[in-house]
Amino acid sequence: MQDFNNLTLCITTLLHYHSPFCFALCRRTLIYNGPILREGYKFAWISEVFKKKEVFTGLSYTEREALIEEMYKISYKPEDIIFKEGDDPTACFLIYTGKVKVAKSKMLVLKKHVSTLGPGAFFGEMAFLTYAPRIATVVTRENTVCFVLLKSTFQRLLEKNPSFKKWLQTLSARRMVKLESI
Repeated sequence: MQDFNNLTLCITTLLHYHSPFCFALCRRTLIYNGPILREGYKFAWISEVFKKKEVFTGLSYTEREALIEEMYKISYKPEDIIFKEGDDPTACFLIYTGKVKVAKSKMLVLKKHVSTLGPGAFFGEMAFLTYAPRIATVVTRENTVCFVLLKSTFQRLLEKNPSFKKWLQTLSARRMVKLESI
């Protein structure tokens, strides 16, 4: 019960205060490094990735820059679960180093491998658009560093930019059709 209470405290703290302390409590394997705050080459790398990602094509440079400044860097060890199918969405992820595997449940106990993602891959944003639970499980295959964008930041952008929201809804619908065919 104590672990559950700590986890609840961690999540609440993270979502409301972006506290580095909450990551240490939640997972011993997780390293929280704080906001990007223009860490030179990392900021430039993320900006280049965002320019090329279909998800962000509807954003201006200023809007992409604002999103990047709100991102956090988190390190995972091999076999860490980033999120599980059915979880509520709280963040989306950009892989900086390492690899993750994406799996989807088939029937009750079988997991179907959907894909393996590596550096530059962006995942988890679909749930922000559908307001539905996660539709796949993502597990690290090796030591992995991700830049994380919280749902609250993403939602603020959608509220300010209705055309971007419409574009993402269209993109999300296409991805859902693809995933359901697996």
